[in-house]
Amino acid sequence: MGVSEKNKSADSFYNGSTKDILGYLRKPVLAELGYPENQIENVFPEDFQTLAKNDFGYMAVIHADGNDLGARLRKIVGESDHNTNKSVDIDKKDFFAEWVRRETVFRSIRAGVRKAFVKSLGTVFSNSIKREKLEFQPLMLGGDDLLMVCGASKALPFIREFARLVKEQTKIKEPAANKIENSNEEMPLTIGAGMAIVKENFPFFRAHELAEELSASSKYLKANPDFKGESFVDWQIVTESWYDKLASTRRKQAVISSSSEKLILSGKPYIIEGENSDTKKEGTGFSLRKFLEDTGQLPKSINAKIEIARSQLKRLTSRLPEGRFAGEFAAASLPQKWKDSLSKSGYLKKESPWEEITGNFLTRILDLAEVVELRDLGNNRDGKEEKNG
Repeated sequence: MGVSEKNKSADSFYNGSTKDILGYLRKPVLAELGYPENQIENVFPEDFQTLAKNDFGYMAVIHADGNDLGARLRKIVGESDHNTNKSVDIDKKDFFAEWVRRETVFRSIRAGVRKAFVKSLGTVFSNSIKREKLEFQPLMLGGDDLLMVCGASKALPFIREFARLVKEQTKIKEPAANKIENSNEEMPLTIGAGMAIVKENFPFFRAHELAEELSASSKYLKANPDFKGESFVDWQIVTESWYDKLASTRRKQAVISSSSEKLILSGKPYIIEGENSDTKKEGTGFSLRKFLEDTGQLPKSINAKIEIARSQLKRLTSRLPEGRFAGEFAAASLPQKWKDSLSKSGYLKKESPWEEITGNFLTRILDLAEVVELRDLGNNRDGKEEKNG
C-alpha cells in the first residue's frame, strides 16, 4: 500500500466512513454524547498529543476481552469440556441446531458489548461536547474484545462502567443443548481489562503489548472461587520512556525482599465491582469500585482540601518503599483524622499500612495513591474545571 492509499485509509477512519463496526457505531456514540448530527465532523483526535493534552500528556491504552467465553460457548452448544474431560450428551449429527445455538450466543454477546460500549462512553465522557476534540479514540471492537485509547484520568471510571454494562447487557437466557443442567440459566459476560498509562510519546506498540499483558494478569484472579462472576482489572503507570516485561519489572519495583521479610507494594490486580465477593474474607474487600469511591470520600472524611489530602498521602507513600518500620512510622505520624479514615477504609490495620498475608507484608496505599493521581489529572485540567472530592 502506497503513501496516498494509507492517507486515504486514515482519512476514512477518522471521518467515520469505514464499513467496519467502529464506523457504524460512530453516529450512535456521538448521539449518546449529545452531538447534533450536523456537528459530528472532525471531533475525534487525530494524534495522541491532542487526545492527552488535558491530562498533562498522559493517556491510557486499554485492552479488554471476555472471561471464559470458550467454556461458556461449550456449555451452551453442548461440546465437550476440555478442562474436565466431561462430554455432554448431544446429537453431534445435528449440525444446523448446533450452528444456530452458536450464532445465537455470538450475536447476543456482540450486541451486548456494543450497547455497553456506547452507553459507557456516553456516561464517562459526557462533557466531551464542551471540548474541541474528543478525549478517546476506539481502535478495535470485536465480539468481546476492545482496544481503545483515552485520556488517563478517564480510564479507570470508563472500564468500571464498561464492565458493569457488559454484564448487564449480556445477562440473557440463551438456548442450550439437550440434557444440560440449568440449560436456561443466565450467563452474563465478564471481562478482564488491562490499562497501560503512558506518556503521549511512549512507543505505542509497546503500550499495546503492555495493556495485553495487564489484561492477562488480571485474569489470574479467576482462580479464586470467591470471585466467580466478577470482572477484573490491572493497570500500570509508566513515567519512563520504556517498560520491560510486566512480571519481571513488577518484581523489581513492587517487591522488596530482605533476609527477614518481604514487602509487597501493590495488591494489583483487582476485581472491578466486588458485588459477588465475600468481603469478610481476607483481602477480597478491595476492588476498583472501592478505590474510586474512596478517592472521593477521603478528603471529605478528613475535612481537607484535595491539595492537602494529596500531599499527606504522598508523604506516606514516599516512606513505604524504605521498609516496614519506616512505613509504620510515617503512618503513625499522620493526623488522627487521617488515621481514622484510612483505618475505617481498610488501608491501615491497627494503624499500620501493612497487612500480613502468609508471612509477607502487603500495602494497598500505593494503589490508592495511583487512583488519586489519575483522578487529579482530570481535576486540574487547564485550571478550568471545578475541583471535587
